[in-house]
Amino acid sequence: MGNTLTKQFRVHRFLGLAVCHSGNVDPRRLEHYTYTFWTAEMDGLLLRGGFKHCLVAPQLPIYVSSKEPVSVGADNTAGSMADGKAKSVYVDVAILLPVTEPRFPEDIGAIGPLVAGKSLAHFFDEVLPKNWELSPRCVRVIGLQAPLLAELKRIPPRHSKTATTFHHNLIHLLNLACQQAKAQARCLFASSAFARQDRVILVAGAGDYYQVCIVTREWAIERLDGFDDLDEDDLEEIFATAIKNGAFIEKLEDKDLADEYKNIIGHPRRIREQIEERDARYVQRCLKREALQNRLAPSSPTGPNSDHSRARFSDEELGSVHRQTEDGVELFEVQSAQTFFTQSESAVWSRLLRLGTSKSNDFMEKIQDIIGEFEVKEETRRKKMKFANAL
Repeated sequence: MGNTLTKQFRVHRFLGLAVCHSGNVDPRRLEHYTYTFWTAEMDGLLLRGGFKHCLVAPQLPIYVSSKEPVSVGADNTAGSMADGKAKSVYVDVAILLPVTEPRFPEDIGAIGPLVAGKSLAHFFDEVLPKNWELSPRCVRVIGLQAPLLAELKRIPPRHSKTATTFHHNLIHLLNLACQQAKAQARCLFASSAFARQDRVILVAGAGDYYQVCIVTREWAIERLDGFDDLDEDDLEEIFATAIKNGAFIEKLEDKDLADEYKNIIGHPRRIREQIEERDARYVQRCLKREALQNRLAPSSPTGPNSDHSRARFSDEELGSVHRQTEDGVELFEVQSAQTFFTQSESAVWSRLLRLGTSKSNDFMEKIQDIIGEFEVKEETRRKKMKFANAL
């Protein structure tokens, strides 16, 4: 099973990258095709881990509502009300774990006697596998957890003529993805739907290159400390109700950051369009600079980059450019996955990783382990949640 999955996802990744590099099918260079093979990567994590309760969720909306303060009861359930004015962001690809509770046996029809007095874990392990036709209304979804959020950008320029151009564009795209991923995490911790969650894995990707980070609820709280002079319609109303499970945060950090939050939460579509416009202008400047360099360069081929038909520069070429740019700093991750994740809750991004490399595989295994912790915790909770006895 493991080897079959490995071969399957290698082919899937290769074909996804082939589409991303094809100007015939993606003339506008949209990021949509990046989702194709990243969705498979997320599927692979779940299948290899044998996870039964997590879902891959493309374009996951995270809503933040100020209509009702979060109310967390003894069973750690978050109360909420329908709010047509709730603010939202959309995560490109996420891993989602629904949190459920039993309904009363008399409300679920003929299956009631089979589950009366039994645990929710018994329902999922014993009853559901023999009764797949059951309505999902046998259980109530009372919240969500998202072990992983991925903000994805399009692949860097398909046919860059120099490693320097490719590197600059790659770093620019990843920086944008990192900023947006952390903003999405702050929204997650401010959403009543995710009131049970205390940490989240973030992935910022551009094509098959990516970085990872883990942030916590405490980090989100610290990011909101110090702000003041906020209007009723500002962040205090949008964010503070949920980050501390209902306690309002009176002070926030600086007005510029507050404005940033407001823009990202209040106008996600407009902000995304502005980012894409800036991104496009940046790429055009790079292309113009590259064209000028080519006119001034010798006509005879020199060096390994003279083959312009290649779709990828080697890791060493990109690393060399980065070391020159950043005073010797390595571009690709040098720590082991074990070392990085031991210190993982510091909200620091890893260095660059590339899907398919041994280093990336090690990191994905650790990510898989963390997702497994979410599943184990939910399974443990389900053993304590019991259907009522039949009337």
